[in-house]
Amino acid sequence: ITAGDRIDECSHCAYVFDCLLYELGPVHPTIKDLVDVSPPHPQFDDHLTESPLFVTFKKRASSKRHHRHRRDDSEEWELRGCIGTFSPLPLGEGLRQYTVQSAFRDRRFDPIEVNDVEDLAVNV
Repeated sequence: ITAGDRIDECSHCAYVFDCLLYELGPVHPTIKDLVDVSPPHPQFDDHLTESPLFVTFKKRASSKRHHRHRRDDSEEWELRGCIGTFSPLPLGEGLRQYTVQSAFRDRRFDPIEVNDVEDLAVNV
């Protein structure tokens, strides 16, 4: 992974959280006040790149919640949702679509709720 790839990966993950908070906003007054009323826009050029993608949410294991503000490799994480596609999609559209699918429609898990957010990590 090059430095540019790492920056893109961070912006992709940030966009996933923006999309998640946007979707949660209407149901929770605290978040509704923090997010814009319009859908989030990617902070990367999503028109030039189409790619297969998966959005994977993991939740910090309840016994490891004392390190909330940093992700430590020794922490235990539990799968919370993972859905994607092998068909190439424009990144912005695909990330938005599969954020919703992974967070709210992965049948293996209950939908993500507001109180889950601070213990979530995402991989794209």
